Amino acid sequence: MGEGISLVRDMFVAETMEDAKKLAGEQMVNYMRWVCHWRGLGNHMDPGEELPQTKGKLDLLNYDFLHKRNMLFGTPDYVLEKIEELQSELNLQNLQVWSNMPGVKHEDAMRSIKLFNDEVIPKIKPLKPEVRQAS
Repeated sequence: MGEGISLVRDMFVAETMEDAKKLAGEQMVNYMRWVCHWRGLGNHMDPGEELPQTKGKLDLLNYDFLHKRNMLFGTPDYVLEKIEELQSELNLQNLQVWSNMPGVKHEDAMRSIKLFNDEVIPKIKPLKPEVRQAS
């Protein structure tokens, strides 16, 4: 598992968990409302998971629902920990991050990317020695 596969995750890095949520959380949820309107929540559920019945198909869609499932939103240490978890559980070898959600201020997105580049990427350890970090 993992070999030849590239995983995509939404990413926003900030100095605190609260700042990540405050600066980009609502924008991420708004974007996902548009995406999930077409495909539902199934892409964000664990195998065999069943969600409680609700009146609308997106009633359960909120920051907390998404954060634990497919978002790399938080401090550099938190984001690194989640990447290491994906490496361990999925044999993750290729990760793509989407780092600018509609509605996020440009300067906030740029700060997030800088934190990711400076404080997360250098600490990511490849699973295999022959796997090279992309530039």
